[in-house]
Amino acid sequence: MNVGELNERITFRRTDDERETYTDVLTCRGCIKGVSGDETYLANAGFEALSVVTITVRYQLAIMGIDPTKHIAVDRSGAVYDLVSPAEDKGGRHIECVFRARRVFADEERSG
Repeated sequence: MNVGELNERITFRRTDDERETYTDVLTCRGCIKGVSGDETYLANAGFEALSVVTITVRYQLAIMGIDPTKHIAVDRSGAVYDLVSPAEDKGGRHIECVFRARRVFADEERSG
């Protein structure tokens, strides 16, 4: 892992209810990289585009406990990422963790 790439501040937030109110759980340094260069349109999501990314952070035991069904990730610009997979201890060496996530853009956000 190149620690120089961990230049993004990422906050993991948890929800405990169905009203989509979130509480900050953990903030750490990480890297967000796109997986697919194409944006695909989802028919049932009101014409929203989907961007698939990987989020890489340093290994922490707290990171391994993040449940993708109850947590989201937010970068310093306020972009929200839905976690698709639980944290993977890359290589099993307790150095870095990788999440797969997706960011959904509303139409007006993409055009502006």
